[in-house]
Amino acid sequence: CLNFAGCYGLSRNARRLIHTSDCKYVLLPGEEVPAHFPHQAASGSLTINLTPRPLPSSLRFKACILLSKFRDDILLMGGVSCHVMGKHNGFTVQYGSNQHHMPCKYKGYADHLYIFEDSFCLNQDCPEAEEATFSELSFVFRLHDEDVKIKGCGVQLLEVPNCVTDE
Repeated sequence: CLNFAGCYGLSRNARRLIHTSDCKYVLLPGEEVPAHFPHQAASGSLTINLTPRPLPSSLRFKACILLSKFRDDILLMGGVSCHVMGKHNGFTVQYGSNQHHMPCKYKGYADHLYIFEDSFCLNQDCPEAEEATFSELSFVFRLHDEDVKIKGCGVQLLEVPNCVTDE
């Protein structure tokens, strides 16, 4: 876990290293979702259209949410939930929902980035998964703190290639 909340003097190289680090989560100041998250939206949800393909057994991804707060000196203990849905064979399926905690306190009104990695099993409740066609993924991020809002989000798929477009 890397907590750089309130560390406004980080160099560009330090930020790049932190953004791409392999850890449970990262929190650091930032005004925009980094470019290496190819799927981005200016809200707390996004949809990725994929080239139709067989449904994989699992999905690994890295997510980034841009946090904006309304008051000074916030303790982020509630965290964020990540809901992943997908379309296969024309039907929308809820693949999973995970909680990610942000146990930290930071001062100031500056925007911050929260970056984390997650994974879901996609075909565990689908006995006909070998015949399923997988064509879309939707991500919805929700905060459990009313003093903070999500200004944007980004996703980097780590094990599902053949992305076509974003919505």
